[in-house]
Amino acid sequence: MGSLDVDGPPTGYFYRHTDNEPYALVKSCSPLYVETVNGQRILDATGGAAVSAVDHANTRVKKAIIRQLDEVEYCHPSFFKTTAALQLADHLVESTDGALTRACFATSGKSRKLRPHFSELQANDISGSEAVEMAMKLARQYFLEVDPNTRRHRFIAR
Repeated sequence: MGSLDVDGPPTGYFYRHTDNEPYALVKSCSPLYVETVNGQRILDATGGAAVSAVDHANTRVKKAIIRQLDEVEYCHPSFFKTTAALQLADHLVESTDGALTRACFATSGKSRKLRPHFSELQANDISGSEAVEMAMKLARQYFLEVDPNTRRHRFIAR
């Protein structure tokens, strides 16, 4: 098939690595370890902060994911709000002790646009360039809400 995996039967999965060592096939995970199909138990130090900071096999996280999947798997944030996004925004705002009054989640993708009201939420992931773009849009939106006739439309950047 299309796999470059030399350790086991061929599959359609293409692995993105440049070394000659095949990836271990993981059978299961416990809070800090992964166990391979050949029985090797490995301390998992590969997860990033956004991926597995809650550890593997976290029952509370699994239950929350299942609850959310039972309610709404996904709705495009440019068209719909979800209770989960609204609750997350409220939680983030409340956690700042008044420093923030609203939260706006940015999306990845070129077709997204900032809604005309701060209270309209968008959700999901964001890259560095998208974060800069969103900051510029929020600054523009702020000045439009303060004064709809504002002439402030230029940005100075380095």
